[in-house]
Amino acid sequence: DLHSTSRRQRQMCIRDSGKTVTVSQPETPPENKDDYKAESSQVTVYNYAPDVDKDVKDRVKGEYQQGADYAVGDTIEYKVKVVIPANIGKLKNFFLTDTPTNLTDKTDSIKFYSNAECTTEIASTDILVGTNGIAAYETDGFKITFDTAKLNNQTYAGKTIYIKYNAELKKEAAVTTTEGNHNTIDLTYSKKTSTDNTCLLYTSDAADD
Repeated sequence: DLHSTSRRQRQMCIRDSGKTVTVSQPETPPENKDDYKAESSQVTVYNYAPDVDKDVKDRVKGEYQQGADYAVGDTIEYKVKVVIPANIGKLKNFFLTDTPTNLTDKTDSIKFYSNAECTTEIASTDILVGTNGIAAYETDGFKITFDTAKLNNQTYAGKTIYIKYNAELKKEAAVTTTEGNHNTIDLTYSKKTSTDNTCLLYTSDAADD
């Protein structure tokens, strides 16, 4: 929202397309003046919403997708894409929580990358808080807490960070082709939580061998 102390204010509607809308400028610039660009009677509003997306590696094709088939005891590879908002330096909180079902996340396998091919690794000390940047979460999951100041200073604002990690499928995993085993990751920023992103793992009778 745009806040103004001026009475020269008109009602406006901001479309999802991000197109420029017409609005009268306030006499006194509001505090969030960096969130938009005002020229004459035209105001372009910037969308800073972050995003998260997670895929699991198919053990046959080697491709990352929303679901895959694994056996109990298998090591499963995940890939997470985190879009860092351009205004990351203004956010107080920015962290991920992973809550697997019938899986155990391997926190020591978590690595960060600056490209989609995951060939350029980022040191965790460059983007995470100094204490408990990577920590256990609930029973088998993890929590990754980013340092918003570091992200901003390291010029990751407005860019995408990729995370790869492994998990192990537990004996309690559902042996089914319909229900699957959910593995959900949430991105929390300031006081808001984005829509979660869930992967499914399927097991077969042979998985118990």
